[in-house]
Amino acid sequence: MKFTKLIFGLLFAFAIIVTSDSSAFAQDMKGDDKMMKDDKMMKDDRPVVAIIFADWCPACQSVDPVMKGLMGEYGEKLNFVVFDVSNDEKIAASQKKAAKYGLSAFFSDHKTKTSTVAVFKDGKQTYKTAKNSKKADYEKAFAAAIQ
Repeated sequence: MKFTKLIFGLLFAFAIIVTSDSSAFAQDMKGDDKMMKDDKMMKDDRPVVAIIFADWCPACQSVDPVMKGLMGEYGEKLNFVVFDVSNDEKIAASQKKAAKYGLSAFFSDHKTKTSTVAVFKDGKQTYKTAKNSKKADYEKAFAAAIQ
């Protein structure tokens, strides 16, 4: 009986840790969404990096530290937009955001493919990857987009 309680307690603690970590990821990615302060920012000629994110996605959690660092490095040269697909309400909000920024087709095609990151230049997709936490891959794609 004590062993069962110990196992249950450990599983409960693990669930809390995983939930809080994914919530922190969601907050971090949403916080970086502030890079799109207004429509003007998205209307300029900077390439756009679109990210499909869900707080329950393990691959998103591995991409998080890489993307946060890159957002800091490339925030002045690229527009970053995060589409949160964690639940139905967030999917609906992300769908509206995609329409607002001319990314409806991308969002529609990839809303079920969490951790997808794509780069758009002059309205055309120039790079796409999923479940990729390799910083060098993103740096190469971002450098090509800002040339």
